[in-house]
Amino acid sequence: MPQGSVFGPTLFLLFINDIDEIFCGTGVRMKLFADDVKLYCSFDNFSYDLQIVCDKLTEWADKWQMKIAFNKCTVHRISNRDSHINQNPGYTIGGQILSQSNETRDLGIIIDNKLNFNSHVSAVARKAHVRASLILRTFVSRDTDILTKAFTTYVRPILEYCTPVWSPHTACNINKIESYQRWFTKLIKGLCGLDYSQRLEHIGLETLQLRRIKYDLLMCYKIISGEVNLHCNLFGFVGLYSNKRT
Repeated sequence: MPQGSVFGPTLFLLFINDIDEIFCGTGVRMKLFADDVKLYCSFDNFSYDLQIVCDKLTEWADKWQMKIAFNKCTVHRISNRDSHINQNPGYTIGGQILSQSNETRDLGIIIDNKLNFNSHVSAVARKAHVRASLILRTFVSRDTDILTKAFTTYVRPILEYCTPVWSPHTACNINKIESYQRWFTKLIKGLCGLDYSQRLEHIGLETLQLRRIKYDLLMCYKIISGEVNLHCNLFGFVGLYSNKRT
């Protein structure tokens, strides 16, 4: 099928629809997003089920003549014990030993071994700073409404993307995320002499921390009401381990 066709994605999903059958009877879970596959399970040291599933996955790919991008395959262990994280499990796919990753980017979220998301917060902060600085350099107008709308349109979505997954819980990360809205509002004409809460009240914004709390409550409501199936979440393994942390 030509790339970009209307029926291409649908036919591709039909083509790989039987991939979940290879996980039957194992303790391994699978998450699919387009052509990416995530396999995960809970264990103490080495999971033989995970290696068996990797072998079955290789057989399935060979049967249907699909090539696995071995250079994009990694092993990511999540644990609060350094001994478990540093231990190389030695999983293989197609005879190739998979490299072990301390940080993995999944759908735009940088996931680390202990789920503290420090690296992701730093990356988000850098990107937001570049975007906010670009707005202040390129916008000729210093009108309060224009700059506020520019910030909420081009900068704030960066700071709030998928926050129910990585919402910071330490004061350092909370302040790091909040500092860019604090800094940007202080540079708006006429607001420099006001404190942060007064600036937000003047331009009609809320703190980013308060907005994250609302997003978390909304997500909890959807889970409880059945609108969101936690095990079908795109970040399934993150959600399962995040529940233990919280």
